[in-house]
Amino acid sequence: MSENKKIAVFDSGLGGISVLRELKKQLPGEDYLYYGDSANAPYGVRTAENIQELCDEVIRKICEKEGDIKCVVIACNTATSAAIEHLRKTFPDIHFIGIEPAIGWAANEMDHPMILTFATDFTVNGKMFRDNVKKLSDKARFISKGAPEFVKFVESGVTDAVDSAECRKYIDSLCEDINDKVDAIVLGCTHFPFIKEMIREEVAKKLDCEPKLYDAAVLVAQNVKKWLQENGLLEEKDRGSVEMMNSDPSKIDFMWKLYES
Repeated sequence: MSENKKIAVFDSGLGGISVLRELKKQLPGEDYLYYGDSANAPYGVRTAENIQELCDEVIRKICEKEGDIKCVVIACNTATSAAIEHLRKTFPDIHFIGIEPAIGWAANEMDHPMILTFATDFTVNGKMFRDNVKKLSDKARFISKGAPEFVKFVESGVTDAVDSAECRKYIDSLCEDINDKVDAIVLGCTHFPFIKEMIREEVAKKLDCEPKLYDAAVLVAQNVKKWLQENGLLEEKDRGSVEMMNSDPSKIDFMWKLYES
């Protein structure tokens, strides 16, 4: 039985709403508190120490607002890479569930694919990601691209519903030095699913291929559900609530638009 506590979902900005939507899809009865740190976005260009400091501040704000929570979903690849172990040590009474680019999913589902990962600079250059690529090197080939401008596009209001010639031009520029057709595109930042069709279309056109998209939000929601079940915390009601917070309150209306899109 649930203890009637909320699941906190945290991202450096608005991207984690893509994870929140998947959580709501798989776990509709849970109550959620989403916190976006748009005032300090993007995290992907910051140092690990700075990211850890920002994450500490966000977790404290969530705890001050809500008191006790079921768990915290770090719906940010950069924050997971830079800070999840730090957060587990700093807040030992809180269960943290992070997100990582779904390269393992793509590598195991396809037959020795060429996988193109778009993520933040911090993620693609981080030890966690590089170690995972190395472990999977016998199953797939990898091209990894830092794409920090995607975060800025989404934070400024660009989505698949708001087409952007500038965003498409940026996607093309990221593909300029790629000479191989790609089988899979891994969306390695939670902002990126909001422009996934633009990404898919431009990569397909530029590289003359038909890549499949992989979004780790699906895996995160599965992990959260499994943990709740194992700990007797799964909510049985039909529909739960969603509350939005942001360090930049001017983003709240757009957050709801993204969530409901």
